[in-house]
Amino acid sequence: MVHKGNIVIIPFPFTDNNNTKLRPAIAVSDQMRQDVILCQVTFRKPADNCAVWFSDSDLSEGALRQGSWIRVNKIFTMDSSNILKIIGTVHIKKQKEIQDKLLKLFL
Repeated sequence: MVHKGNIVIIPFPFTDNNNTKLRPAIAVSDQMRQDVILCQVTFRKPADNCAVWFSDSDLSEGALRQGSWIRVNKIFTMDSSNILKIIGTVHIKKQKEIQDKLLKLFL
């Protein structure tokens, strides 16, 4: 079961929808039946200001290869059966920061 704040590995589709690449994402909701709401995670700093930085010190469990950016403007729903692995969980304080950034997108 996937929970809010879990960092997961998913097969992320390319624009052409013909191929996928394994990528990290973060759950911004608890799993609802089969679906979970996720945001894209990237190692590259985005050009916009719609991202939240996090690193190992922001994790309550797990580890990252390197610090990363959570792209809160890259939000999507995925069937939980596509989630290959949970690799970590961010602290509640960081989850609140992500939630606040998400809310700003819609206000």
